[in-house]
Formats: sequence, C-alpha cells, structure tokens
Amino acid sequence: MWYEVNRWKFIEQAVPRKYKCGYCESIVQSTIGLMKADTLAESPTFHWIFVCPGCERPTYFDSADGQHPAPLPGSSVEHVPDDTAALFEEARRAITVGAHTAAVMICRKILMHVAVEKGADKNKNFVYYVNYLDEKRYITPDSRPWIDMIREVANEATHEILIINSESANMIITFTDMLLRLVYEFPARVRRSSSVA
Repeated sequence: MWYEVNRWKFIEQAVPRKYKCGYCESIVQSTIGLMKADTLAESPTFHWIFVCPGCERPTYFDSADGQHPAPLPGSSVEHVPDDTAALFEEARRAITVGAHTAAVMICRKILMHVAVEKGADKNKNFVYYVNYLDEKRYITPDSRPWIDMIREVANEATHEILIINSESANMIITFTDMLLRLVYEFPARVRRSSSVA
C-alpha cells in the first residue's frame, strides 16, 4: 500500500532495507517508509526515508546511498568515567555529521582526561600526558605508534589551518576506542571475573 504527499510516496511494504540505525545503533531491517523519485534528469534518482522498527525514528538515504543520520562509528565503551564517556560519545556523533576536525580535537582532549584521571598533573602540555600514559604503562609498547598518531593528527588539527578528512578521523576514533578499552573496560572485566571465580 502507498499514497503520495508532495511527491513523497508512503510505502508500507517497501523492498526491505538493512542498516545500522544512527539513533539506537541497532542493526535493523525496515520495510516502512517514504520514497521520492526524481525522474526529470537523464538518470533518475531515488531518495528514501525508512523508519527504524526498533526506535521508530526516520533515516534518510540520499540518491548516492548516503545515510543521514549516519551510524556512529565504533561503539560505546563500558566502565569509562562519565565526563570521558560523554566526550567520546560527542566525538562519535561529530563524525556522523562530517565534523571530522572537531572529532579529532575531542579525541586529543580525551587522551588528556584519561591521563589526569589516572593521576597526571593538570594544566600540562599534550606531550606530557602522552608520556605519562606511556611511563605508567597504561599504553602497551605496541600501541605507542597509534598514540603518537593521535598526537600528530590532533596537533595538526589544533595548531595548523588544516581540515581533517574522514579516513583520518575514523582512524583516530578507532584508536581512542582501543585506548579506552585498554585503560577502563578490560581491567574492569578482569576484576569482575576475578571476584566471581
């Protein structure tokens, strides 16, 4: 069944579309939504709005198959202090709206938060915090190169007139995710499993 409103057609049984919802982060398959066809150009284009069967919010797919809102990169990390967790979620949301430079700068701030939360002095420079995490062994020797990459890319975003691209921003989000898991989530899991044993 369908009906048309301002060239958008409501479709109750569309061809199923599987996607990761940008709101509830669930992998869903939807058949309910709206479709609009632009047939005036040489190559017709189609636009879709699908409704998530979980949270019932709309997701728009443009003619190039871009998803809006895009799914958040990575996933939430458990056992992270509230302020740091909020910053990480902000960085993830920034990626979905194309604010890649902002996301990288937030990840730089997260690294500083982690160091201070683990005992580093406040109001120091960024290199001090990286070195602190390294010296206190919150980062492994093998992870030092990607911590340095966070430092280098974030410094460029902070101190130079430079726009960070999507690939670099997503890589920094992934590395920040790994850091938070190493410092907070995995130790908490070990403590929990030790107390059960």
